[in-house]
Amino acid sequence: MSETEPLLGTPKNAWGSVSIPNEGAVARDHFHETSNSLLTAQGKVHGSLARAGKVKSQTPKVDKQEKPKQPKGRAYTRLLYTKRFINVTLVNGKRKANSNSA
Repeated sequence: MSETEPLLGTPKNAWGSVSIPNEGAVARDHFHETSNSLLTAQGKVHGSLARAGKVKSQTPKVDKQEKPKQPKGRAYTRLLYTKRFINVTLVNGKRKANSNSA
């Protein structure tokens, strides 16, 4: 292989790639041309923040209710067993599964 690229006439560097003269200036000019349009487009995607927290402030405050304490350890495992296997309510011959599925 020759020391210069036959089409471009520019010398290769140590890794075999061709270096383009003045590439920094080209990239810098391109950045300045496109940077103004990029800065104006940011922050307009999700609307204004003037209505942030609107739903939470409109929701009425409800005090927490007292609930019986949840069993722990062996008693909780027993509760799960009775809920899953003893008190099974079959709907259309199938066990009712995830209610969140759409």
